[in-house]
Amino acid sequence: MEASSAIEAQPSPAVPERADRWAQVLDAGALSGAVVRTRQPGDFIRPLGAGGRMSLSDYLINRRIPRPLRDLIALVAVGPEVLWVAGLGISQLAALGEATSRATRLTFLGERWV
Repeated sequence: MEASSAIEAQPSPAVPERADRWAQVLDAGALSGAVVRTRQPGDFIRPLGAGGRMSLSDYLINRRIPRPLRDLIALVAVGPEVLWVAGLGISQLAALGEATSRATRLTFLGERWV
């Protein structure tokens, strides 16, 4: 089973989404070339607030995601760099900041795993 590629993208004010973990407002500039997919070997994320880079595998283990679900989670990524793990968290690279000139709200519309 593959993650659904049902992610809706809409222009948004640069205000973080806090009420719905299945929606995130990200820096639109970071999304250039992004695709929706499931995890692949070599994937990594720079978790917001963590101050560094970690393998996506370690990130999912630290978040206590059961092994059978790890291959089902939808990701937004540019190459091996994960910008959003749907339902879990975003990358520092895609976070809104002072330099953000455009923002995009992504909403996961697919089957939710929790």
